[in-house]
Amino acid sequence: MQMFAEEGFKSIRMDDIASALSISKRTLYEMFGDKESLVKECVVHYFDELRGMHDKSTLGAANIFEELVILLDSWDDIGNRNYRIFMWLMKYYPDIFRNVASTHYLEGLEKMRTKLMKGIEQGLILDTIDTNMAISVYAYSMSGLLHRRDSAHFSWPLDVNFAEALHYIMVHFIRGIATEKGIRIIDETILKLKH
Repeated sequence: MQMFAEEGFKSIRMDDIASALSISKRTLYEMFGDKESLVKECVVHYFDELRGMHDKSTLGAANIFEELVILLDSWDDIGNRNYRIFMWLMKYYPDIFRNVASTHYLEGLEKMRTKLMKGIEQGLILDTIDTNMAISVYAYSMSGLLHRRDSAHFSWPLDVNFAEALHYIMVHFIRGIATEKGIRIIDETILKLKH
């Protein structure tokens, strides 16, 4: 997966993978059948590892905003890498993208729903928000960011960095639905992480 993430799914051949692993290409084909099966297993493993890393990094968070800000801090590198992976999957392995990456994305949105409900209980998120609407607006923002180069109808004024745009969307999204107490916690947590 590291090779795929750095150079793309199309650039890396089964010969390259076999050589890097010091195994024969035949062994690789016996284990996975074909390159598409290998790509699928790599992507599933990658997202499982990413989820585990996120869960571990937010384990000691005091509240949902601290969790989100901690995740944002780690998204600088991960966000751009994920963007490249999504783009390559959409282009070369659209079935894997639909079945694996979109499943990961939907799981993330469900996690967000749980976090929003927890934030409402903690008094950090406005209890007047429609969680379905909030998640939909966030999802459409993310989708627009992901597909910004694929749109033939719009000319994007600036080519923004994916991770920076992701950070911007998330911070303004959570600030928009936060109570005054929540906004203070967001600002304090961001400031603390900067130092």
